[in-house]
Amino acid sequence: IKDYAKKRPDVNYLHVWLSDARNNICECENCRQELVSDQYIRILNQLDRALTSEGLDTKICFLLYHELLWSPQKEKLDNPERFTMMFAPITRTFEMSYADVDFDNSIPTPKPYLRNKIILPNSLEENLSYLFEWQKTFKGDSFVYDYPLGRAHYGDLGYM
Repeated sequence: IKDYAKKRPDVNYLHVWLSDARNNICECENCRQELVSDQYIRILNQLDRALTSEGLDTKICFLLYHELLWSPQKEKLDNPERFTMMFAPITRTFEMSYADVDFDNSIPTPKPYLRNKIILPNSLEENLSYLFEWQKTFKGDSFVYDYPLGRAHYGDLGYM
């Protein structure tokens, strides 16, 4: 990643994500001791140190998606100014808008993490509960990556 950033100074924001699949997390004795998000933050901190050592100011975009919806319990970003958080609630309903959410009264407590047994949330409120946990420790820039037409074609009878 460092070499890529060095060769591509035109890239202002570089996305660094983990697996694009859920419930495929290592279950070895060492990995079971912590959340995937804690491991991810350590990787991001290592990347930050490598980029800093090269004098690179490339911003890194990190992802809240699948297992990474659950916020880290131990680790924090050492240099949060380098990072932008991307919230990607792929399973969220589109039957309501973020504007319809009662932010004061309807946000539940996030469900506990169960390694390789997660069920992704459907409601906006539950999805937001995970985002808000992350925002307790990361105060930097962020954005929502949404999927408004990502699966809509599956409901099209002409498609079936």
